This record gives sequence, structure tokens and C-alpha cells, in this order.
Amino acid sequence: YNSIDEYVIDKTKMLQRKWEMSYDDTIDEFLNKIQQGTSDDYAESKTYKQDVKNVYESVNKRWNKLS
Repeated sequence: YNSIDEYVIDKTKMLQRKWEMSYDDTIDEFLNKIQQGTSDDYAESKTYKQDVKNVYESVNKRWNKLS
């Protein structure tokens, strides 16, 4: 990826397709959907939710500064 923005957009699109995410989902709804019924070892880390929230908050802060 050429930037963190490209990575986040691509990753979000993949997750939306795989778990039928909505742009209206909160970060908690988003993470709960990912962790429900994961049979492919995705998102099984005990710290996964907090790790993703940390990245989300960091990107969100950056985005707000740019807006």
C-alpha cells in the first residue's frame, strides 16, 4: 500500500464483504461481527478488539485533523 489510508480502505472493504458490515456499524458492532463464528483463526486473539480499537482511534484522530 502507498499509505495507511489505502490499507484501511482495502481492509474495510474486505471485511464488509466477508461479514456483511455496514458503514453505520459502530466499532463495537463491527468487531463483534468479525469475532462471531470465526472458524478460520481470524480475530481470535484475546487482544484483537482492543488492538483494532487502538488503530481505529489513531486513524480517526488523524482523519479528524485532516477534515
